[in-house]
Amino acid sequence: MNSQQMIKPIHAGALPISFAMARLAHIQETIDQRVQWREDNTKVSPGFLIESLVAAIMSTHGTIPLMRLQEYWRDQDWELLFRGTSITPDQLNDDAYGRALDKLVDLDIEQLCMDISAQLLLKHEEDLQVIHADTTSKSVQGMYNQSADDSFKLAHWYSKDHRPDLKQLNTGLGVQQKGLPLFGQVFSRNVSDQKWSIQAVQKKTVSEKKPRHTLCLSATWRFTLLSQKENVT
Repeated sequence: MNSQQMIKPIHAGALPISFAMARLAHIQETIDQRVQWREDNTKVSPGFLIESLVAAIMSTHGTIPLMRLQEYWRDQDWELLFRGTSITPDQLNDDAYGRALDKLVDLDIEQLCMDISAQLLLKHEEDLQVIHADTTSKSVQGMYNQSADDSFKLAHWYSKDHRPDLKQLNTGLGVQQKGLPLFGQVFSRNVSDQKWSIQAVQKKTVSEKKPRHTLCLSATWRFTLLSQKENVT
């Protein structure tokens, strides 16, 4: 057989980088330690599934649905990416990803993301001197089934994208002094920048074993320094 016929072109894109970044964050180990699963009867750990899902989302901008992920991995150099394991693309199907996502239901997702972000800061030897926190709104269209307990409700609030005629959800994001993400939240209630920023920074500092001095900023508010002995004013 002609050697040229054995060459398989692969459009890897940003996947090798995003996969390495997800691996660097120890997403697999963090999740495997927090969810309930049995290693003796599980071919692929829930942590690896979520880690590979994060890598795929980062490299494709979230455009590939779960039902096509198995095909996506088959088209990649998975033997290189999954080296050191016995995992194959056939094991990365939508059912497996669905079961892994179900296991995250009982976790504090915000805390999980905060811990993973902190792990990345440590790996890159970045420190935390300042926290910038702000919120924004996102308008949505169409009909939505509301949760039975109204814990998340799309409603008409103050619209930052100037569409008061549409229902919306709100998002909040906190980053450190270089813009690296620390925490985020999606919520439905109309919370002010000031109130959410204070609560988010307090939760972040409490989650650290040794809270550092931090300064919280939003678009219109400036807060005092936080430390173990100081309160936000």
